[in-house]
Amino acid sequence: MTILTKKFTKTYYIFFFFFLFLGKSFAQNLPIDNNNDNNPPKLFINCPPNTNCYQDYIRTELSFFDFVRDRFLSDIQLLIAVQNNGGGGKGYTISFIGQKKFEGMGDTLKFATKQADTDDMIRSQFVTTLKQGLAPFVMKTKLSKQIIMDFPKRTSALAVIQNDKWDYWVFNLNVNGYFQGQSSQKYSEFNGNININRITAAYRFRSNLYYSQNSNKFVIDDEEITARTQSYGVGMIFVKSMNEHLSLGGVYSGAHSVFRNLKFQQIMAPAIEYNLFPTSQNTRKQFRWIYRVGVQGIQFIETTVYDRDYEMFAFHQVNGILSITQPWGTVSASVRASQFLSDKSKYRLGVNLDMNWRIIEGLSLGLYANLSYIKDQISLAKSSVDPNLLLLNGRQLATSFNYETQINISYTFGSINNSVVNPRMQGID
Repeated sequence: MTILTKKFTKTYYIFFFFFLFLGKSFAQNLPIDNNNDNNPPKLFINCPPNTNCYQDYIRTELSFFDFVRDRFLSDIQLLIAVQNNGGGGKGYTISFIGQKKFEGMGDTLKFATKQADTDDMIRSQFVTTLKQGLAPFVMKTKLSKQIIMDFPKRTSALAVIQNDKWDYWVFNLNVNGYFQGQSSQKYSEFNGNININRITAAYRFRSNLYYSQNSNKFVIDDEEITARTQSYGVGMIFVKSMNEHLSLGGVYSGAHSVFRNLKFQQIMAPAIEYNLFPTSQNTRKQFRWIYRVGVQGIQFIETTVYDRDYEMFAFHQVNGILSITQPWGTVSASVRASQFLSDKSKYRLGVNLDMNWRIIEGLSLGLYANLSYIKDQISLAKSSVDPNLLLLNGRQLATSFNYETQINISYTFGSINNSVVNPRMQGID
């Protein structure tokens, strides 16, 4: 180690301990009486994984409250569930769970957003709903004297129910392209889709038309290797709600895929669904079984390994879907099984698990797993395949299974009482 390096290292440690001492000199370790009604209630935001709950904005707008990182130390837990709604936006369900001095208190509020709503509109509605749900808790404390409530006056015009001129129909058009390149490699991707939906409490209709094209080119030793895939299709589903548990409906899909050797594939099948829990509880828990039986017809681009250019067969399929959102975390699991009715040796089994578990204070476990056992690859092309095309993911391979797994363990410790939002110099690391 050089003299200059030694001096730099010594200077680094001097600055490190200086800032550590400076930070401690400003720290205030004041005792907190959790049973004192004069202390603001402590909130824990229980937000689903990969969901934007606008936590910085909430902390800024609701600075009246204290926010903690551990649900066990909170007075009120805000359990948030998010689902897609019929208007192309999101449906938010916020469960207010009282703990400690608020044990036994609770409420559930909902609000919906539109597809065209901006982040500012969504987060403002978020905070408004939180204020409405938190008010009953604050009114149980001595801090209620600091609360001012007001209700807007309603004009006669607002009292009239406005008719929906679109009759709940929602149309969404989306087009995107992606291009990347360098001197010896180029990649391009183009995708487009059109969604036409109509969702009411009694009926649900969803349709999707899509188109996708990918192109991958490499130049190796003056030789150009190219893989291009194209797919397009349509999918439709219609569902009639019979009661809180039972639904009837049907599905149709048509698809073209170079990767899967499908010139055109069509599937038609009626379906029945039974939810063990009432549909009104679907934001917190659902356990649904779906069974469908139908017909599938396929015209292949190339002759298959079974010497077929066209195939038509009957099939049946069952899906079991479990979804639970609780204060300790979320679990989503599903099982699926499908089989050809004319040839029972061709079938497919699969399981899926997506879990996020807050074990103890600061310790979280995330797990994702997807496993399929495959015995129904009837569309494999008979002709030999260029190995370069396979390496560029331009053609499917024969397989008896596939799997995906991901595990995440995170642990955080330190101060749990910090409601301060300071965005300075964010984004430079």
